[in-house]
Amino acid sequence: MCDVHLLVNPDAPGGACRAEYADVLVAQVPLPPVAARARAEELVARWPGCLVAAVPEGGGGCALGARGGAGVVLPAWAAPAPALVVASVAHAWLVAGGSLGDLRSVALEGDKA
Repeated sequence: MCDVHLLVNPDAPGGACRAEYADVLVAQVPLPPVAARARAEELVARWPGCLVAAVPEGGGGCALGARGGAGVVLPAWAAPAPALVVASVAHAWLVAGGSLGDLRSVALEGDKA
């Protein structure tokens, strides 16, 4: 399956202008888990075209928000993945019919955690 989507950092210069067209929004500044989850959910709520938003969590994990679902905080994978990779995987997963909560069971190739 091929998943094509527009990914935007809403906090980058000019990012807010492009955010309204984005399928995926990814913040770059790590936050504590509760704040990261709130920020991810706020991004999804603010930008109606966004299906997935990701915010890095200070402990190496990633908070995800998704349209039509409660946000989750994913623990860090053994093989570190930047929030933009996690967000792209989440978008592809959701478009293929998966649920956001089930992403906790997904591992990167070679991930032993």
